[in-house]
Amino acid sequence: MANVKELWVIVADSQCARLLHGTATQHAHLHLDEVGTIATTFVAGEHHRPTRLSEPGRSGPTGHDHEQKTEHFAREVAPWIEQEMKARGIAGCALFAPSHFLGAMRKAVGKGMAGKVTEHEGELAQLSAGTLSKHPRIVGLFPK
Repeated sequence: MANVKELWVIVADSQCARLLHGTATQHAHLHLDEVGTIATTFVAGEHHRPTRLSEPGRSGPTGHDHEQKTEHFAREVAPWIEQEMKARGIAGCALFAPSHFLGAMRKAVGKGMAGKVTEHEGELAQLSAGTLSKHPRIVGLFPK
């Protein structure tokens, strides 16, 4: 009999995103394998417009790098998710990310993808696959 119990999860922040595939072990526990990853190509300071503030004796523009980095990476992640889902035949997946990144993703994801990705607020991107497989929010998504 084929194993029909599976779970697809993406954990992301403004630096990296990881695609994980979850299956049940023989003891009905969740096992996650990392099957894809993407990292940002954003380079701080490259995206500033020249201003008079950057003249000698004045400070240059600051404070927007994090926002620009988030938006830049969301534009990279959206087509990556679509490509991964299409290549792997994934009908739907859960996306865990901080709220500011979820907002940027809503702007970047096309309408066709919006119904296939469910959003969950959480900063889980830096956790290992083993830790994520025991995380109550991830385990709660696994089909019983």
